[in-house]
Amino acid sequence: MNFKFLLFCMFCFAFSSMAYASESIHLSAIRYEESVEANDYIPIYIRVKNTDYNDMENLRVIIDSPEIEIFSISQKLDLSRFDVASFNVPVMIPYYINRGEYTFRVLILDDGNVRRSYYRSIYVE
Repeated sequence: MNFKFLLFCMFCFAFSSMAYASESIHLSAIRYEESVEANDYIPIYIRVKNTDYNDMENLRVIIDSPEIEIFSISQKLDLSRFDVASFNVPVMIPYYINRGEYTFRVLILDDGNVRRSYYRSIYVE
């Protein structure tokens, strides 16, 4: 009887770990100039935290926006459990973009799987 209970506990633990896999990474900060000009280079400051008990390998941050044709990707990161990483992701605003407010997306990927996505606005003068 104890063996069945042990198997049941192992199954529940494995299932709960899979169910919350996407909750294991957290974007704790994103900073950037909210008003920029066309043909500007802007560094977007990102801080991510591994809130899981397991290490995360091959973590990447992608910033993209089809509206203003930007795409930038960070270097691969390896985060130990409860580790925090801070870095800049460089983005170049194309010279031909018209004035206006645009939305860009911040994706956090782990081994190619999207873990989190966030949306932010930026104004091109």
